[in-house]
Amino acid sequence: MCSISGILIPDTLEGADRSALRDLFQRTVCNAEDRGRDSHGYYYVSDTVSGPLLRAMGPPTYRDLDAWMPDSTRQIINNNRAEPTTEWVPEKDEDDIQPFSSYPWIVAHNGTIANDKELAEELSLEDLSTTIDTKVVAELLARRLPSYNAPHGSMVREALSQLKGSFAFSLTNVDYPNEVFLAVNYKPLHIAVNQRTGVVMWSSLPEYIERAVGIYSLPQRLQSEWRIERLPANTIAHIRHLRGLSQPDIRLWTLFDTPTPKRALVICSGGLDSTTVAADYRAQGLEVDLLHFRYGARAEDSEVTAIERIASRLGASVRYIDVPAFVTDIGHSPLTGTGDLVTARGGEMSAEYAHEWVPARNTVFLALGVAMAEAWEYDIVALGSNLEESGAFPDNEVMLTRLFDDMIPWVVNVGKTVRVRAPLANQMKHEIVARALEIERYTGIRFLDITHSCYEKGQPCGTCGPDYMRMKAFKMNGVQDPIEYKIQATEGFWEGIPTWEEYHNREREGEVQAGV
Repeated sequence: MCSISGILIPDTLEGADRSALRDLFQRTVCNAEDRGRDSHGYYYVSDTVSGPLLRAMGPPTYRDLDAWMPDSTRQIINNNRAEPTTEWVPEKDEDDIQPFSSYPWIVAHNGTIANDKELAEELSLEDLSTTIDTKVVAELLARRLPSYNAPHGSMVREALSQLKGSFAFSLTNVDYPNEVFLAVNYKPLHIAVNQRTGVVMWSSLPEYIERAVGIYSLPQRLQSEWRIERLPANTIAHIRHLRGLSQPDIRLWTLFDTPTPKRALVICSGGLDSTTVAADYRAQGLEVDLLHFRYGARAEDSEVTAIERIASRLGASVRYIDVPAFVTDIGHSPLTGTGDLVTARGGEMSAEYAHEWVPARNTVFLALGVAMAEAWEYDIVALGSNLEESGAFPDNEVMLTRLFDDMIPWVVNVGKTVRVRAPLANQMKHEIVARALEIERYTGIRFLDITHSCYEKGQPCGTCGPDYMRMKAFKMNGVQDPIEYKIQATEGFWEGIPTWEEYHNREREGEVQAGV
């Protein structure tokens, strides 16, 4: 829709540096025409006065701010407009060019406000100088946060909660020239802080600032490191220059409170890991349902059988999604019928390298899982990826789920919240078995005996990677795996180790004796 840019200058900055910063900021604005070329405008704020600097049609130029940045300047705010079809103004004048103001607020905006007309009616706004939606936002702030109120992040959040649409805002109260509020839902905004001078700049995309810093030859005092960070989605930043501090004070607020999770959708294969995740969430008091993907895996029939039994024991529902493309179009995996499974060294080789890799499987599962969660109002999408298998499978590494969770504001609709979680991401297989045994003991619900971890359907083979890791993990916990394998572990493997039933019986007897 637009780009917005701005600069916040401490009163300690010297005149020569101000001239250099003016050129640096101008180059940033010109780089930002990448996201807006229909019109451009600037607003300045000083210790005593404020007002529009320039409003013009077309993209910005490198001479817009020539010879202009007096010592009293504290802020310059810019908007490069990309005019949407819904707000086309056939005959524009300066009143149709951002930034807009309504004392004491100056507003630059990237995005679309869908309820601006309703807000204008609610606020009894008549004869506005423009039909552009951002003008209504300036009027809203002027009424909700008038000049006699010192602005605060929670107050700004309350005012912005009345908006419906998309936004990245630069919001300045002219009575507080050393402060600015930056607020975004899913529209991008990046903040750059000069580590030596305390100067703050912001622009829609980081490369607009990076290219400006790289192109322009800055004085030595301004060549120090610039730290550029993205303002997180659904966040308000209150940035201030305070007396006695060399660096700006930056405080963050979320646009809305994240509700306590109540419902979890667990992507479940029917194996040890994902079933443990589901049982754990249930033990924590969440409503849990299972999501199973029928994608043509060798063990699909056995997985479906396991899923149904697991759901019955956990009191969960099962949702199914068919993804035949993994067989019909993608292929190239032993799990979907291309080639043989690796069973060398009793499954150890398969446990240490992703011979059975399915291209982008977890990425597809997470994308569809988030879609299902958004549509059916689950708070969490979880899967059983873990630290042990991340040694062989990239899509088991915790970074995948973290990055997916970071993407959520750009994946779900405005106002929706879904969290992506991998509770076992930093746990080894023996720790997962220990947690599963603990959950069984605590809840009284047994589930390990009905899980199916094997790559093959029917009776688990005992020679694939998952079976190898599972049996070893049970042994490390001093409990026999309750699953019967076609090929049992080597003779003496379970010697002296209690069965799963004996383990629980002993634990229960111990609790009774202890009066638990």
